[in-house]
Amino acid sequence: MNTAPQRPPPPPLDPRRRVEDIGRHLASHGARVHFQPVVGHRAAAGPVALTCLVAATVGLLGLLAPLTAVAVLLALLMGAMRDVDGGQGWLRHLMPRRPGWVAEITLAVPTGTPAPGATTPTLLLWAPVAGRSPRRVGAPAVARLLLAIPALLGLVVLLGLPLVHSLAPPLGRAMVLGGSLGLALCGLLSPVLLWPGAPLPPAADPATWVLPLARRLSRRPLRGVRLVLAIGSEGSTWHDDLGEALRGRRHILDPERTVVLAVTPGRGPLAAVEREGIVVTRPAPAALVQALREADFPLTHGRTAAARARRSGFSAIGLLGTEHEAGRGPERLESALRSIARHLAPETP
Repeated sequence: MNTAPQRPPPPPLDPRRRVEDIGRHLASHGARVHFQPVVGHRAAAGPVALTCLVAATVGLLGLLAPLTAVAVLLALLMGAMRDVDGGQGWLRHLMPRRPGWVAEITLAVPTGTPAPGATTPTLLLWAPVAGRSPRRVGAPAVARLLLAIPALLGLVVLLGLPLVHSLAPPLGRAMVLGGSLGLALCGLLSPVLLWPGAPLPPAADPATWVLPLARRLSRRPLRGVRLVLAIGSEGSTWHDDLGEALRGRRHILDPERTVVLAVTPGRGPLAAVEREGIVVTRPAPAALVQALREADFPLTHGRTAAARARRSGFSAIGLLGTEHEAGRGPERLESALRSIARHLAPETP
């Protein structure tokens, strides 16, 4: 980057426009920028509501065809679990998705800096355009509670369906009707409970940190690693855009040599996620946890975009937080990147 940007441009409301503006702004200062078209879901409310309503409908139809209903309900449950823990369930895959952008940014390096070689590890920082504050469902305990209610109602329907045509038809019908009514109610309430909150202040939106972070790194570039900054427009709920971007760039970003640091907005200051997931939790790579611990990040459990990166075959760890960073986001991200870079290239000063 030849000339450091002095002031970030005012953020427009459309997330796709924000990705374009940030990418073009950095390109005008010497960065190499690749825009990749993606599609994805931004909010949790629509997919969750549809899943609950479809499950309620299938439960009622199960009074006529119980075996078929049991099979469909189990498929819905497996798809929902995949959605929650960083994948894409079959029902959500069938839903219409918004077109968006991922900007992949490689900063220009000062003259005299050694060029990265073929075996140089790549460190990719993922910073989504969050736009709005997450509700309390970002906390694993609350999220598990909200997931447990429709799951228990679905279990009631599953247990009631075999009884409808066996020894206890009245009890079976009551279980199916009650469970289906509860699932329908969950579907109708999902937009209220899961809709994003108030707009995030600029200092707490990860995408807004990219310009000041680039300015800091242009003065003191990372050594021993190739740094890529990636900004996605499709929010911080499902991380579809990150999954598509990684799949589409596997010929550039080798999973064997690429580490992903994924920032996801949440309550409180930035913390390293040592166990990723809500339904099924998996430990983050021990070396990355140690690197972030050395950079003075507290440890937490939760769900971030790192789960999506790991499903795509990449080594990844998440940073969850941002809400109370009070303008220290770029500085904290720089410390995280430098600590991970030291672990990836320990021989480099």
